[in-house]
Amino acid sequence: MNRRIKIIGAITLLMICLSFAIILLVSQPQLPTNNSSQFDPSQYDFVDGFSEDIALVYVNKKYGFITRTGKIIAKPQFDFAFGFKYGYAAVKLDGKYGSIDREGNIILADDELDGINSFGEDHLASVTKQGKFGLINTRGEYLLEPIYDYIDFEPKNGFRKFAIGAKIGFIDKDGNIATKSEF
Repeated sequence: MNRRIKIIGAITLLMICLSFAIILLVSQPQLPTNNSSQFDPSQYDFVDGFSEDIALVYVNKKYGFITRTGKIIAKPQFDFAFGFKYGYAAVKLDGKYGSIDREGNIILADDELDGINSFGEDHLASVTKQGKFGLINTRGEYLLEPIYDYIDFEPKNGFRKFAIGAKIGFIDKDGNIATKSEF
């Protein structure tokens, strides 16, 4: 009886491992398939899944972007990068944070920023500077200076929640305070 239980347990474990292997193989990002000599996936250490038909690639500790056809949007040069969302990607280049558009135009913001998040549907990204949150647009300009204790990464119903201390309010896509931080 014990031998039968061990065999059933081993078969079950093998089936679970095979299931995970199949899931991993199926979920791998679809790499561009073209006959161009410009694109060779083996030249990258990592190719992320496509977002807006653009993939984030990583090689030699630098990030870059390619299209499904293998067109290089930006060669691997970024210290850090997020994938594309709403036509833009947040990047860090030479210690400066900013954005890159689908044509490869790089716009850097304040060089004293500590971090940047992905751009939201409002084409704004929350940023941090000395532990405070602010918002920048895709041109690297502040919509809101980093004076807030918190700002949502993504807008919800057209508004982002913000906090100053224990008080919470809401900001629209133009930086107008819809409700004051009174609650």
